[in-house]
Amino acid sequence: MITWSVSLKFNLKCIPKSSPGVVQVYMFKYDSVHGNFKGTVEQKDGKLWIQGKPISVFGERDPGAIPWGSVNAEYVVESTVCILEF
Repeated sequence: MITWSVSLKFNLKCIPKSSPGVVQVYMFKYDSVHGNFKGTVEQKDGKLWIQGKPISVFGERDPGAIPWGSVNAEYVVESTVCILEF
């Protein structure tokens, strides 16, 4: 939901930490709670593309091991409820 809102309303870049794929694109487009996404979503070149903007994606489970600086991340939102301690 955060990526959805940011993609439609703000000029911010989102960086999901899980790998992009067909399932991720489908789930983003057709959310069972929030309905259908009204923009474009696709996976190509190892990135998730939302509204024509590339989003780098990492398949790392440990957020501390993700090279956030390589994509100039300023803010990180953890919303999976998988990480309970920082």
